[in-house]
Amino acid sequence: MRLVRKTILAVVFLSTLQMVSQEILTKEKALEITLENNFGIKIAKNNLEIAENNTSIYNTGKLPTATFNSVQTIVGTIKV
Repeated sequence: MRLVRKTILAVVFLSTLQMVSQEILTKEKALEITLENNFGIKIAKNNLEIAENNTSIYNTGKLPTATFNSVQTIVGTIKV
């Protein structure tokens, strides 16, 4: 009888410790943790940053370009 009481008391004591030590996880918190740790979302955010950087005025081809050509012509006859 004493063994049963001690066992029941130990089980009740340990179960209350477990309940106190666990944090309650809400749906919102679980969703937030999931979105923070989702590798696909991290890649999508990086791709968005890359796309925003590529749409700057320097990468769109809207700035004027300068090209230089040189041509040399020789007028006259060459004696051999």
